[in-house]
Amino acid sequence: MGLAKQLLDSAFFSAGSKLLTRFLGLISTLIVARILTPSDFANVAVVSILLYLFDTLSHAGSEQYVMQKTRLLRRELASAWSFNLLIKLFMSLTLVGLAPILLTWFNKPELTQGLQAAALVLSLNACAHPAIMQCKRALDYRPIFILTLAHKVAAFIVLIVLAWYLKSFWAFIIADLVAASIYCGLSYLIFTGKVRFTLKYCKPQWDFSKWMIGKALLGYLRSQIDTLVVSYYFSKNILGHYYVARDLAMLPAHTLLGPALEPLISAFKDQQLKPSEQISVQVNLIFTVILAVLTPTCLFMFYFAELSVLALFGEQWQLAANLLKPLSFLLFYWVILLIAENLLISIGKIKAIFIADMFALVFIALTLISYALSAPEIMQLAWLRVGLGVLSTFILIVYLYQKIRFSFFNLFVSATSYALISYLCLVLVRPLANLSELHFMNFLMTGCTFLILYLLFIVSVLFLFRRHRYFQPIWHLILVKLPV
Repeated sequence: MGLAKQLLDSAFFSAGSKLLTRFLGLISTLIVARILTPSDFANVAVVSILLYLFDTLSHAGSEQYVMQKTRLLRRELASAWSFNLLIKLFMSLTLVGLAPILLTWFNKPELTQGLQAAALVLSLNACAHPAIMQCKRALDYRPIFILTLAHKVAAFIVLIVLAWYLKSFWAFIIADLVAASIYCGLSYLIFTGKVRFTLKYCKPQWDFSKWMIGKALLGYLRSQIDTLVVSYYFSKNILGHYYVARDLAMLPAHTLLGPALEPLISAFKDQQLKPSEQISVQVNLIFTVILAVLTPTCLFMFYFAELSVLALFGEQWQLAANLLKPLSFLLFYWVILLIAENLLISIGKIKAIFIADMFALVFIALTLISYALSAPEIMQLAWLRVGLGVLSTFILIVYLYQKIRFSFFNLFVSATSYALISYLCLVLVRPLANLSELHFMNFLMTGCTFLILYLLFIVSVLFLFRRHRYFQPIWHLILVKLPV
């Protein structure tokens, strides 16, 4: 139970901070989606793709390097921070220089100044105090909660005001710059330790990070290849709808599930010397708990896709509502993939992940491009993207099984049970989707009732089988291990 308790305790503040700030992000998106047009969101999508591509290229794996070490010297922390800062500065300047060429390829040269301004976000975030990495390593997310909340609140206010005033994609860029500046500045008020620039210990980190950079690049390209294909082969209007639907589908991952899994490497690093059978039990428990949240979330988005989009964004996003059905399953396979990759990183299999990402990227890219060239239809492309992602994730799970002998059967039983319970709850709440003329009220009543019913069913099943060797650890977590 050690790993699961560490993970849940540290995930409380990690996921809590992201939950609150992503809530602000959701509210701002709901407002801005009614001010700006799908074409504006298409411009945001192009800038985001290129910005995060260069952010990924500069991903030195400093946090992963710091967290996976069983013993960390202060000089090693300073060197990891310095190494990351140097690479981010270089990539930020490179993006500024290459912006006109890259946007010409996208047939959007009018976005050049916006992309060049957004490039500064990379440098500002890298300048934040290195003690942030130390807090994550120590699983102390309290100060990070304050830091994250403060700069997200500022971004929320700036984005809403500027979207109303400018009615342009520039509102997003300026809000990101303000948020990054506050994040950097406030980190030096919360953490008062001396910052030292040194590259003395960068070689051991480079030995660790050289695969992390490649893995991050390939992983990012694999996750965004569909958006790249849509941006090149489809109209700006379709890109805007696809971007919004995809962003909504991945919202639970970025809000709750992804942050909750952040401490996994740090918590799992001390488990490697334990017996393999005990590690397998821990891995099964992690998958089982995550599936309990992941399965109903995906099925709810699929079942009530149109209601969700119309309630949150309005009538002008009908195409996005249709796209949410297939894209809702992006969330499922992405979270499972994230767990598998984190577990493999924690046992040092970075090179294997790099190779797997490389083959998956080539396979997915060639398939999507071939389809886009032959008979481009956006709904079919969305379903194709999900199918390819599920297949590549399954292959990685099989490889993980070869290294950590967890129980496939238990995971299958868990996922099937959660799916059946979720479907029963969806059928029961279906009449609530049409009670009111207001889409948002229907969405709120349906979502809340579904959540209550699902929790009642899950707790009842766990209570009935609480003495079973498989369900006993989960019941124990609910009663004792959850932080209060």
